[in-house]
Amino acid sequence: MPPAYQLRERPTEMSAGADMPGLASAFEQISIPPATSERRRDFQPVLELPDRRRSDAPVYAPSIPQRMPQMAGTAATHPGAKPTKFLRTDKATYEIIKSIDPRSDKPENKGMSYGIHLVRNIKTGFLFVEKRIKMNTESRKERAIAEVDALLQIRRAGCSYSINLIIERFWDGATAYCSVILEHCDGGTVAEIIDQSLKAERHVTDNFAWHILTGVTKALCFIHDGLDVDLPNAQAQPRWNTICHLDLKPGNVFLSSRDQKGSYPRVVLGDFGCTVTWDDIKTGKADRATQWHGTPDWHPPEIHMDPDGAGILGRYGIPTDVWQMGAIIQVMCRRVVYPRQELVDEGRPCGRRYSGDLNNMIGRTMHNEYVKRPKAVDMVGEIRRQMAMRGLVF
Repeated sequence: MPPAYQLRERPTEMSAGADMPGLASAFEQISIPPATSERRRDFQPVLELPDRRRSDAPVYAPSIPQRMPQMAGTAATHPGAKPTKFLRTDKATYEIIKSIDPRSDKPENKGMSYGIHLVRNIKTGFLFVEKRIKMNTESRKERAIAEVDALLQIRRAGCSYSINLIIERFWDGATAYCSVILEHCDGGTVAEIIDQSLKAERHVTDNFAWHILTGVTKALCFIHDGLDVDLPNAQAQPRWNTICHLDLKPGNVFLSSRDQKGSYPRVVLGDFGCTVTWDDIKTGKADRATQWHGTPDWHPPEIHMDPDGAGILGRYGIPTDVWQMGAIIQVMCRRVVYPRQELVDEGRPCGRRYSGDLNNMIGRTMHNEYVKRPKAVDMVGEIRRQMAMRGLVF
C-alpha cells in the first residue's frame, strides 16, 4: 500500500450529548461566534488503528464469517431496572445504549436495516454505531455483502477523511442479519440541520453550503477514483474498483466534531446500503440500467421507478452521485423536503439568497443531461478556490 494512502488515525468519540462546535455559525443572523478548531487533548485512537505514517502498518480487516456477537443481560442494579444488553465480538464487547433509528426497529420496516444502535466499547468507553443489515433473503444477503465489501475496500485504501469508517463486522452464516460497527458522528445529519433551520426560521449561510459541498465532493473523489484530495500530491489509485453510492441524501451525510478542521464540523458520507461497484457491473452482479434500491424522489431525471415494480430504471452511475450531491445542497438551501429539478432548469437551484457561484455550481451538478455533469475530481480546483476566497478550510 503506497504511503500516501495509509489509514488515518481518528480520535475517540466525545461523550454523548456533547455540544457540537461550529453549527451555530452555520446559520445566518446568529451572533454566537464560531467555535475554535482546536481538538480535544484527551482524544485517543479508536481501538488500535494503525499509524497512517507507517507504510507497513497492517489494516484490521477480520475474515468473513465471524461468529455473531452474543447477546447478554446484566443483573439489574436496582429493582425495576432493565438489564443491560451487550454485543461480544472477537475484538471487543459493546454495551447497547439505545436505538438511534426508531423506524428500523418497527415490524413494518421494509428497508435493509434491522436496527441501528448507539453502542459503547466497555473497555475504552468510546462510542460507536452498530448497524444490523438484513440477511433473510438471497437478494438481501447479496446487498449486505456489497455494502460490507465497499466499506472494507474504502478502509483498506486508507479511508477518506470524509467517509464513515468501518471498525469491524460479523455474521455467523445462520442468523437473519449481520452487524457492522461504524464510527459514531456526534453532530447528527444534514437532514437535522434542515429541520433546525426551519424551526429557527433561519437559512444556512452560503459558507456552510460550500463546506457541505466540499465534504461530499471529497468523499465522491475517493469512492469514484480512489483519490484522497486531503493528502498532498495525492494521485488516483491504479486499478481502483469504482464505487457508486447511489443513495446520497441529507440523512446520509453526517457531521462530526472528531478531526474537525476550522469552525465547521467534519462532513462524513455514510450508509453504503445501495452501493454498486464497477466490478459488480463487469461480472454481471449488477445491471447497468436497473437499480433495485434507492430513495424515491431522490433520483435524477434520467432515472425512474418501474411501474411494474421491476426496480429503478435508467442509466445510473457516477452522474447519479453527482446529481444527488447537488440536490443535497439545494434542499438544504431551499429548506424543502425533496429536490426540484425545475428550479435547476430555471437557473436558480439554491435561490437568490445564495451566491451566483454556488447556484452555478449546483446547476452544473444537477444538469438535466447526465453527460454534462462534472465529475467530482473535476470540481476540486474550483471548490478549493471558492473555499480560499471565503477564508474557509478546504
